[in-house]
Amino acid sequence: MNANDMHRLLGELLGEGEEYEAQAWASVVMTGPAYYAISGVSVALGTTPSMMPLSSAYCYVGLTAAHLNLVIVNAFRVHEVMNVLSIPLEKIDDVRQGGMLSGKTLRIAVGTSKMQLEFTDFTADKNDRAQATDVAHIMRELSTLRYR
Repeated sequence: MNANDMHRLLGELLGEGEEYEAQAWASVVMTGPAYYAISGVSVALGTTPSMMPLSSAYCYVGLTAAHLNLVIVNAFRVHEVMNVLSIPLEKIDDVRQGGMLSGKTLRIAVGTSKMQLEFTDFTADKNDRAQATDVAHIMRELSTLRYR
């Protein structure tokens, strides 16, 4: 996973006039039923509803003023896109922060379906400061959705 692929792949999900406030890479965890339900909320062209659970699947995460975008990639061929999600922020019902030994987690509820994003503090291309800054922004902005 690298910054060039992240910017290119997330850029394909931007709506007209949208721009990213933050971009980072993470792992996403969802049960099969949650993945299917959240796929149904996605407004991205090319979203494929799936019942296959995601267990620490690699993804690029982009936050705009209106959407949380995810590009889920193949763990062995990270240039291969497995699915895309563009979740309108107004569809997010709850966000909880957590921590893990090497990073931070966000548990996001869309209706009764939940997913977890696991952000690492370390990157493969030595861009750790940008990753940490963007992760902090995503965590801060999404956490405010709990209080609307």
